[in-house]
Amino acid sequence: AHDPSRVLLTGHSAGGALALHLLYVEGFPASAVAVTANYVPPTVSVSNVRSHRDIPLFYAVGKADPNRFLMRDGLNMLRGQRVSVTVRRPDIGHVFDPNTIAEALTWFQDQCRRMTESDLKQAADVLTTDDPPGAALAAIERIAAHPLCFDRDHAVRAADLAKGLRLRGKMLLARADAELRLRHIFVAGDLLHRIERRYAGSSLAAEAGSRRIQLERRPELAWTLRLERTDQDMATLIDAPDWLLSSIGAGL
Repeated sequence: AHDPSRVLLTGHSAGGALALHLLYVEGFPASAVAVTANYVPPTVSVSNVRSHRDIPLFYAVGKADPNRFLMRDGLNMLRGQRVSVTVRRPDIGHVFDPNTIAEALTWFQDQCRRMTESDLKQAADVLTTDDPPGAALAAIERIAAHPLCFDRDHAVRAADLAKGLRLRGKMLLARADAELRLRHIFVAGDLLHRIERRYAGSSLAAEAGSRRIQLERRPELAWTLRLERTDQDMATLIDAPDWLLSSIGAGL
C-alpha cells in the first residue's frame, strides 16, 4: 500500500533524463521529482511542461559535470513555464554524490510536509462549510491511518479533523439504523446512498455502501423495498403537473 499523493520520481544521469520524460511526456503520477547530473531530454516540449508545471522539481548538476551546458536550455524552459524548480550546483563532476542525494531526499520530505499541511488546511476549511467532505476526509484518513509516517502533530490534527468530518455522516448512519428498525427499508437505503455520495472516497462512504448492498440483498426485504419504491413513484406521479402526466401518457 502507498499514499498516491506522495510519490517521488527520481533519477541520476540518463535516469534523470528518463524521469523528466516520464513526468512531462508520459504523465507519470508523481508528487515531486528529484533529478541529478542530467539534462532535459529533447522529447520534452514546452506544452508538455506547461501541462505538468505544478509538480515541484529538485534539479542538481555539478559545476564540473559535462551536462552543465545542456542543463541551461532545459532550465530556462522549465522556469519559463513557471515550474517550481529548486536548483543545486555542487562542486562535483558527473558522479553519484551521496550529499546531493541526501539533500534531494530532505527536499522531498519538505514537499511531503507541505502537502500534508495543505490537506489539513483543506479539511479544516470544509468543517466550516456545507461542502461535501468526501475528498478532504479521504486525504486526512490516509494520514490518520499511518501516524508513524508523518510528523506527530500532523497525525494528531488529522485524527481530530477526521472525527469532526465524520460526525454528520455517523449521525446519518444512526438515523438509517433507526429507520431500518421501523421497517422503513427504502428510507434507510436512501440515507445510506446519500452518505455514499456526500462522503465519496472515504471509509465512511465505503461503510455506507457495504451496508446498503447488504440491505438490498436480504431476500425477506426485497419485496418490501420494491413496494416502497413503487409507492414513492406513485406519489411523485400524483403530485406531477398535468403537462408531465400528458407527456407520459403520450409516450405510452
